[in-house]
Amino acid sequence: MYNMGIHLVTKGQEGPYFNVWTEDEGGRGVKEVASALMAFVQSSQRTGGTLIAWSDSCSGQNKNFLMICLWQYHIAKNFFRCIHHKFPEPGHSFLDSDRDFGRIEAAVRRHENVYTLDNYCDIMIKSANKSRPVLTRMGDKMSDISSLPAMLGLKKRMSMWMVKEFSFETW
Repeated sequence: MYNMGIHLVTKGQEGPYFNVWTEDEGGRGVKEVASALMAFVQSSQRTGGTLIAWSDSCSGQNKNFLMICLWQYHIAKNFFRCIHHKFPEPGHSFLDSDRDFGRIEAAVRRHENVYTLDNYCDIMIKSANKSRPVLTRMGDKMSDISSLPAMLGLKKRMSMWMVKEFSFETW
């Protein structure tokens, strides 16, 4: 089972959003993470504001071209006017969602056996501290975002600093 957690912090509202799926429904790459983000944005029905997203520095999930395309898509569809995707400094990567995951892990340890996804989801809901978590089963909500670059007219290009970083000097 995979769980992509979002911890929403905004004026007057704070709390965890859990997006879960099983291994037969998807893996744990950028397409699955992007699908969970799309489901969250579309369900929250927030439009026109600024989004500040914090995530870990996993290049396979968060720091890549398809994620940039996803943010561009959300701006083009007027979900947001501006998006800032930020990454904590290495070694200082404790995010609000980490606390949510810690509560879930502690609650799961208190159970002798967890046999089904439904059991696990019940534990997740009950482990949330004071806040009312929103849990989304992602099974039928998975999207293939690989067509976003072409749809948006975006192309991945290496910048000069990337080329220079991989060049060799001869003596």
